[in-house]
Amino acid sequence: MGDIVVKTPMFRALSDMDRNIKIDVMVASGCESMLRNHPNINKIMEMKPRNRVKIFRIFYGWMRALKLRQEKYDLYFDFTKNIRFAHLLTLRLMKIRYLVGCERDEKFGLKKTELTIFDKYINNTDNDIHAVDINMNMLQALGLNTENRKYELYLGDLEDKYLSLIHI
Repeated sequence: MGDIVVKTPMFRALSDMDRNIKIDVMVASGCESMLRNHPNINKIMEMKPRNRVKIFRIFYGWMRALKLRQEKYDLYFDFTKNIRFAHLLTLRLMKIRYLVGCERDEKFGLKKTELTIFDKYINNTDNDIHAVDINMNMLQALGLNTENRKYELYLGDLEDKYLSLIHI
C-alpha cells in the first residue's frame, strides 16, 4: 500500500500536464481501495493473487498483456529492476508506444545497456533513494515538473468521517 501512496505525486503531475490524460493503474489484489476515489485515476486493474506454479504465472502474465494490448497505451512506467525474459516479453506483447523503465541489474551476461525495449531509462541504483524520488525521476525523464512531492489520499464518502476524528 505504501508503494501506491508514494506514486500519488506522480499521478498528480501527469494529470496537471493535461487534464485529458487517462491514467490506468495495475495494483495488487486488496490495494485497489487506495485509489478508488482518486480523481486522477481512470481505471484500476487488480492483479489477482499469484499462482504458485511459475509457468502458469508467466502464461497468465502474457495473456493479460495481450488483453491490455487492445487498450493501446501510449506511455508505461516499469519499476522493475531485474532482467527477466518473461517480464520483458510481457512488455513487448503490450505494444506500448513509449516505455520508461528503471536501469536493470546485469544478469546472465546481459548488460543493461543492451536492452533496447525501453525508450528512456532512469537511474535508481542509489540504495538511499526514496520511492517517491524514483517515481518523480520517471517524470523528469519526460521533462515534467516534479517539485510537488506531497502525498494524496482520497477517501471519498469516508473523508468527512475521518476529518471529524482528527479535530477531536
